Amino acid sequence: MSPAGTSDRPRRSTRAPAKAVTIAAPASPAEKKGKQRDPEAQLEHLLTNSRSKLTTIDIADVISYENFLDLSEESKELLCSLLPPTAFLTHIPSVNPSHPSGSVALSSTWGADIERSPATLDPAFFTSPFLLGAAHAWQDHIYSGFFSAKSQDSLAKYSEGVHNGMLRAEWKDEAWMREHPPPKRPALYKEDLDIIELVKSGVIREGDVIAYKRHFPNLSITVEKDMLVQKANPADGTLAVLLQPGSAPSLPQDLLVVAPPNPTPPTLTIEDILSSMDLEDALLDVDGRISRDQRAVTPITKALTVFRWRDEVMCDLEMQMSMEKGARERCGSVWYLRRS
Repeated sequence: MSPAGTSDRPRRSTRAPAKAVTIAAPASPAEKKGKQRDPEAQLEHLLTNSRSKLTTIDIADVISYENFLDLSEESKELLCSLLPPTAFLTHIPSVNPSHPSGSVALSSTWGADIERSPATLDPAFFTSPFLLGAAHAWQDHIYSGFFSAKSQDSLAKYSEGVHNGMLRAEWKDEAWMREHPPPKRPALYKEDLDIIELVKSGVIREGDVIAYKRHFPNLSITVEKDMLVQKANPADGTLAVLLQPGSAPSLPQDLLVVAPPNPTPPTLTIEDILSSMDLEDALLDVDGRISRDQRAVTPITKALTVFRWRDEVMCDLEMQMSMEKGARERCGSVWYLRRS
């Protein structure tokens, strides 16, 4: 009789049973060869894949005369049949008979057959910069994936589309503009640029001469007038100019020098200029040939050209008194183009 709380039933072991271990027999050489990549697939990967080892080696170590000599005779003959005539020692330089030199000696060899054999192959051909340049380009094509199946399919479709007229080859300039879009024009050259902004940005300065020009085709009149900038404040854009009355285009020479005298009649002053339109209206009112109604129906095509001294001219009073616009030089123009 077992003690209370116990049983005579034998206990079951809690250990996991031992698992059977299978020892695989070593693969035979035939099985190993079957698992290796097919030679044709290996060659395809080497010549078309962007990760090919050919993209990372020095191609001159592969394409060399020493390696050529290690080939079989059949391979040498095949390679020689693919090489250009210039690769052989029997090649004689020649020109086409139509060449203007008219050399009978050279043109007589044009198209003549040469001996293409391993014995006549020039060893220097393998170190030619032309061959190495082509080989490096070939490496680049492999690296870029140009020879991959996907790229070749895309190229075939594109060529077919160009041939059938469904696609067209992009012009060089179009491809450049697509890949290099022009930068956005700065605010200084926007179509709605105002003269006050030119003053604030320092494009127009005190002492400059502004040459105004606008053509009125319906009246066959061109208005041209020079204005001397008497005041130009970049802080608030305040602008005041001097000009001559009527249709006189130029200013008196004594006002075009450094530190000119105070203006006297008939020289006029235009102050409190708030925009280029205000300046133009005041200028055309002074000119007197174009009425306000005529200005409104004429499309805008006007230019404001700024003239300024070079530093070395500012101390030469004789040049300032003798040369046009006080020896100032053109430093920029703003065009207000025709509105559609």
